Amino acid sequence: MATNPEKVAKEWLAAWSSHDGKKVAALYTDDCLFEDPPSHGFAHGKKELEALVNSMTVDFPDIRFEFKSCYGTESGAGVEWLMTGTQVHSSIPGLPATGKKFSIAGAAILELKNGKIKRDTEYWDFAACLQQLGLMPAQPGAPPK
Repeated sequence: MATNPEKVAKEWLAAWSSHDGKKVAALYTDDCLFEDPPSHGFAHGKKELEALVNSMTVDFPDIRFEFKSCYGTESGAGVEWLMTGTQVHSSIPGLPATGKKFSIAGAAILELKNGKIKRDTEYWDFAACLQQLGLMPAQPGAPPK
């Protein structure tokens, strides 16, 4: 059966929004690689990915991902999404929790293998997220929130 990249992308974002690490990991291959260069987050394999999801949902218990668009083939997809949430905890030393909300657009490149995600590379504006959380000053001339 052919892989439908949009269906995979929507199931993937719904799983991340569910806050269930096992549900997320089930969509990936056993030898998956998750890369989040903006936050320096990486996971190799389902066990590390599940731990990363569970940690993220402690810091942002209301985090949600909204599907915006997708293109792709059986072997890969590009997905545009909107991530929103509130930071109530911080698992990063030296980075305090602020209780503030954020809303950041982003994109992912997914490498697919037999309908599962083998590699997931995320791109989003980490500085804008820190600014919205009150952890970094806004750049001069930046549009108001």
